[in-house]
Amino acid sequence: MLDIDRTGITSPATDLTNRVQTSSGTPDCSGSTMINSATEGQGTVLDFPQLTSNPVSFSFDNAGSGFPALRTLTVVNFAPFFTTVRDQETLVGILELPIAANPLAGELVIRAVTDAELSNGNIYGDGDFNAFGFNLDNARASITFTANPAIQTQPSNQLNRCTGDTVAFTVGSDTPGVTYQWQKDTVDIPGQTGTTLQLTNITAGDAGSYRCVVTNGCGSTTSNAASLTVLPGATIDLQPQNASGCEGQSASFSVSASGDGSITYQWRRNGSPLAGQTSSTLNLTGLAQGDEGSYDCQITSNCGTITSTAATLTVAALPTVTTHPSAEPGGYCEGGTLSLTVAGNTESSLSYQWLRGGSPIAGQTSATLTINGLSAGDAGDYSCRLTDSCGQVTSNATTVTLIDAVSITAVSGTVDACIGDSPTLSVTATGDGVLSYQWRLGGQNVAGATNATLTLTDIQLANAGSYTCVVTNDCGPVTSDPIVVNVQDGPAFSQQPQNQTECEGQSATFTVTASGQGTLTYQWRRNGATLAGQTSATLTLTGLTQGDEGNYDCVVGSDCGSSTSTAASLTVAAPPTVDTHPTADPAGYCPGGTANFTVAGITESSFTYQWLKEGAPIAGATAATLNLTDLAAEDAGSYSCRLTDDCGQVTSNAVTLTLNQPLTIDSITADTEACPGETASFTVSVSGDGPLTYQWRRNGQNLAGETSATISFDPVEGGDNGTYSCVVTGPCNSETSGDARLFSTFQADIITENTAQGLENITLRNSVFCGAPDFSYAWTALGNPTVLGTAATFTVDPAPQVTTTYVLTVTDAGSSQATDQVTIVVSPVSLDPNGDGRNDIEDLYFLIQEWVAGDLEFDADGDEELTILDILHHNWNIQVAR
Repeated sequence: MLDIDRTGITSPATDLTNRVQTSSGTPDCSGSTMINSATEGQGTVLDFPQLTSNPVSFSFDNAGSGFPALRTLTVVNFAPFFTTVRDQETLVGILELPIAANPLAGELVIRAVTDAELSNGNIYGDGDFNAFGFNLDNARASITFTANPAIQTQPSNQLNRCTGDTVAFTVGSDTPGVTYQWQKDTVDIPGQTGTTLQLTNITAGDAGSYRCVVTNGCGSTTSNAASLTVLPGATIDLQPQNASGCEGQSASFSVSASGDGSITYQWRRNGSPLAGQTSSTLNLTGLAQGDEGSYDCQITSNCGTITSTAATLTVAALPTVTTHPSAEPGGYCEGGTLSLTVAGNTESSLSYQWLRGGSPIAGQTSATLTINGLSAGDAGDYSCRLTDSCGQVTSNATTVTLIDAVSITAVSGTVDACIGDSPTLSVTATGDGVLSYQWRLGGQNVAGATNATLTLTDIQLANAGSYTCVVTNDCGPVTSDPIVVNVQDGPAFSQQPQNQTECEGQSATFTVTASGQGTLTYQWRRNGATLAGQTSATLTLTGLTQGDEGNYDCVVGSDCGSSTSTAASLTVAAPPTVDTHPTADPAGYCPGGTANFTVAGITESSFTYQWLKEGAPIAGATAATLNLTDLAAEDAGSYSCRLTDDCGQVTSNAVTLTLNQPLTIDSITADTEACPGETASFTVSVSGDGPLTYQWRRNGQNLAGETSATISFDPVEGGDNGTYSCVVTGPCNSETSGDARLFSTFQADIITENTAQGLENITLRNSVFCGAPDFSYAWTALGNPTVLGTAATFTVDPAPQVTTTYVLTVTDAGSSQATDQVTIVVSPVSLDPNGDGRNDIEDLYFLIQEWVAGDLEFDADGDEELTILDILHHNWNIQVAR
């Protein structure tokens, strides 16, 4: 720790207040260099010999004659601690005192030392001691140092300790801030850093030299070494093993041990010492059940007693028979099975050998003796010898005798009886002992039928069947062969007549199959009436008619009476007929239309259909209705249908499909000029199948009563002026004629249609109707009264620069006037391929490079022509009137 006494400081500029500070920085006793941190210079450290006391104090006293106090510090050696100074104001640095042997050393810090102060000798060296003096205006400094750790308690030797013991080594130090590290044979023991080292359950491998290294920040002190020696004690090399033996035999247990010093043994059973059993081997003779138990051995040496593992002794008893074999006292039947069983008591496992008359029976070595198919040679006395690992024992003997089984020697044969008879059935049998009988019908016992004979009194149909008799003695039952009893109540049918349906003119056959007593007779009937001469098992009818229909049965006679078969019906089907014949539309059919023909018939079974055209089958046309769609010329012709059922076929009447020709308008009278008082007419010419109807229209409106091919005006009136067309309607379509104009008033008509300005100047022409000659003409632009021309024709020159409507005014001799107008379209510049600011024919020449023959995508007005009007459509998105 560093303490600074600032007594006598008077100059703040250079006094100790600004130059000396204290610091208790972490002690570092491992360095060898003093660092001048401000200039990064280096110098040697203070050099201290081994300290003799703790703590040791040193003082710096620079008052009086300079540094007499320094001369008293004979163990201090200062060396130069700085090398350079950068400028007057640079901090020279910090004097640090890292003392290798002293972890509690402090720091002496000197600040704000300038070149001027250095030159004035405030810090200087002394040649005698190679040390510095510090002229710090009578300042004092003292440093207190602490020496290396001291050990007050040394670890003690642990000698002749036994394996398994616990030992401890302890070290003591009163030096503060120390750490501990225990070593074995100079090698650090991981984790052993306390004042005490404890070893538990030691082994021979733990023997060695133990010491402790005590360390603080300035160094380490190592304790004295303490020795550990370990005696091994006794160890068991061979453990006793489990043993077993039979009663009266011997058994032994052994153990093997090794170790220092003398070893003694003591055997125990179930934890109790066995008197006199003190050797490594235990021998037991004349074993009895009481010797069973758990045996171990206690082994004692200088280091104590250890116990072996326990071994078990098992003493097995001799075998005994617990269940003796016992034969049936009534004996056994020849061909039967003998089964005898024996059981024994053992503590191991038993083997068996069966004996007959005291001699072994080959192969009979299991607890149960089984002999199948007994014969006379198998009779005798039987016993069994049981053997285990401790000996053998033989069971008591039992006697086996044989008796005769039942044998049936005779049985009555098949019985045929009529209802009311009383037949008798019998069986004959032999065998030992008392025989018992039980008759059965169809496998079921007949109540009370327990004698060798069975009489069936007043037999009925329910008594018919297969009878057997079960004969029984001590060897079991034997069943007789079956006796078949047939009871007849008139004939029995195995085949009945079956219903039939046949067509007129064909044949029908009915058959019965019957069985019964004696000779059978047959008589066929229809609707209960006897059919003369029909007395065989089969009835055949030929040339069937409707009168043969009915129910047919057969009466069969026998010695036991008669029986009647079930009735079978006969149905005689008539040939098919057509009930509804196909019909066609008398007006005919139109191309592309549909035609439907339907047929219906009468049948007693079911129909199939086949449509015919001109007598030939139509593929796939097999329904009652024939549907023809999208009619064409090849569909015209004669159609019929063939109907087929089980009794034949019939064909419907034929129907004719006529295909009408759609109408077309060939022509209409041309435009006509007829002034009032004159006559005029328009006629429309039509091709196609009729009947046809007509309807004339003027200016799109129907004209009442004008319904013929010609419309006449006689005389023409002024109100007849207009545009005429005719709507013609036929069976298959309707067409409208083109327009025909009737000029019946004074009027002017500009022949030239509305058009678009092209490269050439446009000439406008006209016609005048019904006026009084002579005529005068005036051409003007709409909205501008200036007369542009006075001739019948007018050439627009120069061409208009914008779309312009031109008006023609015609005046006749009576001063009546008529007008008409036409528009010349000039497109605003939008689609203008040649860039001349106008849409005209030249633009088409520019575009034609991109057109492909037949490609009318640019045909905006839909007239299938590429003209200047298409450009106008693209630019204006309008339809230009023509």
